[in-house]
Amino acid sequence: MLIIGNLCSVYAQIDSSQYHTSINDSVVTVDTAAIDSNKTKPKTSSNSGFNSKVEYKSADSMKFDVAKEKVYLYGKGEVYYETTELKADYIELNLQTNEVYARGVPDSNGVDQGTPVFKDKDQEIEANDIKYNFDSRKGLITEAVTQQGDGYIVGTLVKKQPDNVIYIKDGKLCPCEDREAKTFVKARKLKIIPDDKIVTGVANLKIGAIPTPLVLPFGIFPNKQGASSGVVLPEYGFSPDQGLFLRNGGYFWSVNDNLDFLLTGDIYSRGSWGVALGSNYKRRYKYTGNVDLRYTDLFTENEQTLAVTEERIYKIYWKHAQDLKANPYQSFSADVNIYKNNRLDINSSANDYLSNSFKSNLNYTRKFGNSPFRLTLNSSYQLNRDTTAQFVLPEATLNMDRIYPFKRKYKIGRDRWYEKIGLTYSTNFRNQLKGHQDSIFTNEGVKDMQNAMKHNFGLNTSYKVMKFLSWQPFVNYSEHWEFKKLNKSWEDIDTSSNMDTVRQFGIVRDTLQEFGRYGTWDAGMNVSTKVYGSFRYRSGPIKAIRHVMTPAIGFTYRPDYTNRNYVKEVRTASDSLVNTYSIYDGSLSPYGTAPIGKESGSISFSLRNNLEMKVKSKKDTVKGEKKIKLLDQLNFATNYDIFADSMNWSNMSVIANTNLFNFFRINYNGDMDFYVVEDHIINENETRIRVNKFELNENGRLGRFNNHRLGINFSLGNKKQQERKKEKLKKMKASPYTYQNIPWTMSFGYTFNYNRPISQDTVIITQSLQFTTVINLTENWRFEGMTNFDFEKNEFGYTRFSIFRDMNCWEARITVVPKGGQQNYNFSINLKPSMFKDLKVERKRNYYDFN
Repeated sequence: MLIIGNLCSVYAQIDSSQYHTSINDSVVTVDTAAIDSNKTKPKTSSNSGFNSKVEYKSADSMKFDVAKEKVYLYGKGEVYYETTELKADYIELNLQTNEVYARGVPDSNGVDQGTPVFKDKDQEIEANDIKYNFDSRKGLITEAVTQQGDGYIVGTLVKKQPDNVIYIKDGKLCPCEDREAKTFVKARKLKIIPDDKIVTGVANLKIGAIPTPLVLPFGIFPNKQGASSGVVLPEYGFSPDQGLFLRNGGYFWSVNDNLDFLLTGDIYSRGSWGVALGSNYKRRYKYTGNVDLRYTDLFTENEQTLAVTEERIYKIYWKHAQDLKANPYQSFSADVNIYKNNRLDINSSANDYLSNSFKSNLNYTRKFGNSPFRLTLNSSYQLNRDTTAQFVLPEATLNMDRIYPFKRKYKIGRDRWYEKIGLTYSTNFRNQLKGHQDSIFTNEGVKDMQNAMKHNFGLNTSYKVMKFLSWQPFVNYSEHWEFKKLNKSWEDIDTSSNMDTVRQFGIVRDTLQEFGRYGTWDAGMNVSTKVYGSFRYRSGPIKAIRHVMTPAIGFTYRPDYTNRNYVKEVRTASDSLVNTYSIYDGSLSPYGTAPIGKESGSISFSLRNNLEMKVKSKKDTVKGEKKIKLLDQLNFATNYDIFADSMNWSNMSVIANTNLFNFFRINYNGDMDFYVVEDHIINENETRIRVNKFELNENGRLGRFNNHRLGINFSLGNKKQQERKKEKLKKMKASPYTYQNIPWTMSFGYTFNYNRPISQDTVIITQSLQFTTVINLTENWRFEGMTNFDFEKNEFGYTRFSIFRDMNCWEARITVVPKGGQQNYNFSINLKPSMFKDLKVERKRNYYDFN
């Protein structure tokens, strides 16, 4: 029976409950020129062995053999059954035995086209031909290629088992994404256990199809997606200072997808050893974090005296971040970085090495519903390069957002002047320790603990005056609660026996554990406005230049504190001399010494400048213009003390910065003194002091600069240009010996410091130059470098450079720090895929190896 129709593609769906045969021993041929697949569906026999529906289609034609219960698909045939997919240019589907056979079709040159692609769940296999039984889920495949992790496996003959385990004869394991790579592991037998491992028989590593001496009696390669528990093989090598070593070996335990632990250890033949415990954890939509604990017992031997020195090094690192979606009212974060002994610091990253301090912080914030209050609990630890430390535990702050207490509940008309008055409030409790790293937590260190509490109240508002002026009056009050007091007395004979009593040049300092309070306040106002000036061009690329000036004047008043009850007197060696002091001394309080000075009032003057240019731009299709900032800011500021009896003017600060063309930035800070400096004899010593004479009157200049700081940063690169030309360059036929459009970045930083101390007739100048670069010399070569040069010392500072080479399946890197406290080099060549991460050659020298 022949059915002819008009068909571009045929799509059929078979249900075993609907299939029946009406004519036996006949062939049903579906001609693509005669059948409309939307109206005609093939029928199948009722005794078909499929348990589920089979869907199939082809772009060219189908042929049905009713007697043999077979379907033949020609031209981009596709078969879908449960989780299985099969695509090929020729497919035979046996509806009786539940088997399928697929292969490619040779073209005019005899090359097979449309070879089979088989997929079962996440496993995909490309083959020359394939036989597969849908019932037993077994298959026989020839010339198969399948991707496993970061690499490919090629096999001459492949058997697929129902559990998706694959057995391969004459296989190649290519350890990179290039299936045609010249580097591979050749094995007569391979076994692939999905999401677990790959097992081989006798295997040989070949590079460039040339066998290497590396022959393994068997191989086991991890093939599990995600993390899996197992032994971590150590690195081995030799250190001139520490001897033979095994490093970073241990065990990795993957508890689940959200938690893992890594325990590793180091051991050296000359006695040094170390242990480390790391962990990563997370909870979806809740938090993420990681922990790293390290301890090292390092033994070094002096080459001359042969004396052995032991150094104990530890580091505690913890980082925790709460997801923003976890809780809108409270959050917790942690960033802990505590170490002991500089060597651990030097052996870490360049950023750590160049840092002057290491900071740790724990922070908890709580918001109270719709109220304006917010509570913050904080603990911090700061360790400086000189091993001095500051530990804060705890610090509690309660902040109140600005409220308007005089605002009417029901507004009628405009706001009245008093309704704009805002009130702010905050209270802070702080407990801290300061001292040397090794003594801060001793009994003596704890005795010097500083703790106090402070309440801050503020009233402020802002009004428009004469439309152009902004007037901002304010009043601030601070209430201090102190828990320690200082008592000073003069003793001719040291009779102190209390450990809290310290003798200082005849003055005895007694620390009293008593509660006390004092208050401070200040008031003032600020007035500012903006002045605009512009110049327009009728022709040329520049359309306009705009200058914005923001002049401001302010006044601040602080009362007299000389007669407060916390201000005391103590006589000195001479009965005629008396010193005043505050019983709330800065050595006892985290908020500093309570003020004891006379009343003060200062008028502040400032002028801010901004300069912009508007130019024509073809990229802006709306206005045809763009703005360019010529000068981000040029600011001048000074103060005038109305209560001082002389030299009322403070130094004038000058701040300027600009960013030209988005790659050239200039920053400047200066300090100008209006008064003259003269030489005077004080206590038979000649010294330089400021006198009440203006530079303008004496030397004909506005002032004398004491400090200059100039920073110039210059960055270049073609990363953006490369992205814009990426598609265009793909179409160009470049020389095989030239890499077109090399991506690179380069930055220079120059710093100049000028300092002229008042007491010295000398000038201190320091200069340094910083340089960093990343250059992709070719598609496979990359150079990275950074250094800085100190002009005063006439030597280079921290310097590091590295060269990276991408060799398809392999990668090589050499990193060198040629000098300084972090001197080291590291050379490595290794295969890229993680399953081959231990197949590498590595050579290291750390700072302690260079004696």
